[in-house]
Amino acid sequence: MSFVLSVDQAKTIMERAQAEWGADIDSPSTSRVAVIRLFMGGRSQNARERNRRAVGAFHIRWHAPTGDQATIERLEWDPERGGSDEEVRQVIDVLAGWRLAR
Repeated sequence: MSFVLSVDQAKTIMERAQAEWGADIDSPSTSRVAVIRLFMGGRSQNARERNRRAVGAFHIRWHAPTGDQATIERLEWDPERGGSDEEVRQVIDVLAGWRLAR
């Protein structure tokens, strides 16, 4: 399963995730893949906890399949922490601003 979008759309998703959960995003400048981790409650809840664990994550591969595109290529979730496949897809949709992850 993968979702292809433009590099600009992927950057917007990353910026929105960063605003919601803070700077817990692996930098795409050091890798061809960025990992965006999702936390319950956003910045407002548990934002100051250093040992907080993600309930889910997704990976964006830059410049794939073409130079001006990016691909969300991997979804992860932790059911023990309340994460689910559906929840990660819903978060991606909210961050994208349209129904992308269906």
